[in-house]
Amino acid sequence: MIPNKLKILLSGVPGFSSRGFFGWCTIALVKVNSGEYLLFDTGHHGDRLTLLRELERMGLSPDKISHVVVSHLHFDHCLNMHLFKKAKIYASEKELNYVLSNEYEAKGDPFVPYAYVKDLSSRIATVEDGQELAPRCQVVLLPGHTPGSLGLFLEDVKVILVGDAIRHAWELLHEPGICFHSLQEAEKSAKKALEIAEVVVPGHDRPFKLEEGRVHYLEDFHLELIFRIHPHDQPVTVKLES
Repeated sequence: MIPNKLKILLSGVPGFSSRGFFGWCTIALVKVNSGEYLLFDTGHHGDRLTLLRELERMGLSPDKISHVVVSHLHFDHCLNMHLFKKAKIYASEKELNYVLSNEYEAKGDPFVPYAYVKDLSSRIATVEDGQELAPRCQVVLLPGHTPGSLGLFLEDVKVILVGDAIRHAWELLHEPGICFHSLQEAEKSAKKALEIAEVVVPGHDRPFKLEEGRVHYLEDFHLELIFRIHPHDQPVTVKLES
C-alpha cells in the first residue's frame, strides 16, 4: 500500500516504440509538512497539461509546490521545472556540472536539454548525499545512469523514489539499462536503494516491493494508446492493463 503522504501524479511507463523512447516518467507529489508539497521530477512538454490537471484535481496550483527535486537532468524528467516559480529546485552538484561542463556530450548522452538547463541553472540549488529537505525526507545520491542521479528517501514510510537509478522492474531483474556514467556504480546504487527502503518508486514504472526476488506491484497498470491512422476510419485504441 502506498502511504498517504505520497501521491503518484503520473505513473511511469516502461515502454518504447520503433520510433524511439516515449519518455513518460513517474511524477510524484510528497506532502512534507502541513501545507507544504514536494514534487519529484516534472516530466516533459508532452506531460504538461496532464500534470497541471492532476495538480488541480488535488486542489493545488504550481505556486503551491514549495520544493522540486529533479532526479537527473534528462529531458523526460526536467522539462517542466520552470512551471514552479515559487519552488526551490534541487539537483546534485555532480549532475549540474555534468550538463554545464558539457561532459554529457563526451559521454554521448543525447537526452540532456542543455540550453533549458543552462537558462534555469541560477534557480537550481545543489544538494549532497543524505541532506534533509524536510523531517525524515532526504536526498540520496544514486550515480550510474548519470553521474549525479538523485533519489528521495522517505524514512518514516520506508519509500525511495529513485528516478532512473532503477528505470523499471524488468531491468532490475534481467539486465541494467543504459548508463552514461558507470554500470558498476548503477548496480551499487540499485542495491543501495533496495537495502534502505521497502517500497521502490522507479523512474518509468509503478511502485513495487521486491520480496524473495519477486516484484510485487502496489498499483495496477492502465494505458490507452489512440491512433488516427486513416481519415476515413475510426481511431484505433490499444488498451494495456495489468
